[in-house]
Amino acid sequence: MLHLGHAELGKLQAMSFFFLEARMKEDLWEVVSRAALLLREKNVGVTTTVQHVQGLGRALAALKEHGISGLLGPAGGRVKHAGQVLGCSYAGARALHVKEYLFIGTGKFHPLGIALATGKRVVTADPVTGKSLRLIPIPC
Repeated sequence: MLHLGHAELGKLQAMSFFFLEARMKEDLWEVVSRAALLLREKNVGVTTTVQHVQGLGRALAALKEHGISGLLGPAGGRVKHAGQVLGCSYAGARALHVKEYLFIGTGKFHPLGIALATGKRVVTADPVTGKSLRLIPIPC
């Protein structure tokens, strides 16, 4: 089976799977710098999808320019890359002891999942539109 757009999902041994990761070329510096203005904390969890994992080093450097320490959740389980989240796994984000997260990517699906999984504020940085947004979870 050929799976386009995602990283490997842990050990799948029942069938032969081939994963072809999809990457976007947008530079993350500018959008992360704008999003940093919305962050309240000095230590934040930084998350993204596989499309932007190659730019996490640059994103962390942009945060550092604003006096913010970005922390990446660990890889493992279904998650291949540090800082990566999946719609079915927010374990890397939940492993961090922070009060706020930065999600780098498009759409609201993953940042809402992070907010629901952690109960913490999430700021988004969309490298395609260049827009940032703060999501505050509603207490259940």
